[in-house]
Amino acid sequence: MNIVNAAADSRNGTDWSDITFVHATRWQDSAVAQIGPAMTGYPNKSTSKAWEIVRDRGAHVSIAVLIEMQMRHGMPPLQAALDHGILPSLSADVDTNMTPDPFSLMRGAFTLQRALANDLAFKESNPGNLPIPQLVTSRQCLEMATIAGAAGSGLLDRIGTLTPGKEADIVMLDPNTITIAPMNNVPGAIVT
Repeated sequence: MNIVNAAADSRNGTDWSDITFVHATRWQDSAVAQIGPAMTGYPNKSTSKAWEIVRDRGAHVSIAVLIEMQMRHGMPPLQAALDHGILPSLSADVDTNMTPDPFSLMRGAFTLQRALANDLAFKESNPGNLPIPQLVTSRQCLEMATIAGAAGSGLLDRIGTLTPGKEADIVMLDPNTITIAPMNNVPGAIVT
């Protein structure tokens, strides 16, 4: 779907809060990579009308981080979503070729965004002295897997947070295992 053309059609309205776009890897207005030459910026600093429309109309974005990296869909646009004020949800997409495990999805989002942002800290990787994006937090990744997923599914009023009256599947983690120790930062222990 061409988002710009869809937005221009008045039949589609201006409230897209019931729409969730999946992948979003090709929403640049110009045909350059998200991480391109110094003159383009990180991510592609040309304005993206599609991202602006999605944000302004309240639509949701779901990013299949692991699948997009593995299946040559393109660079998962986590930073582009964050730069436009959108907290994306995380999706697995093709369970037969990459894990749908939510912990792997959160770790994938966390490490990908940090790797790209951290690379700009090196002069050799950032000859144009581009600004270094703020690092995504473990809490943001946890919210991508819970609250943003519920919102993108149109179910935030029923699921997504531990709130009286909402439905919930609760995953219990043993704080005594080495895999989540030390338990001095709960979101950090869950995501990383």
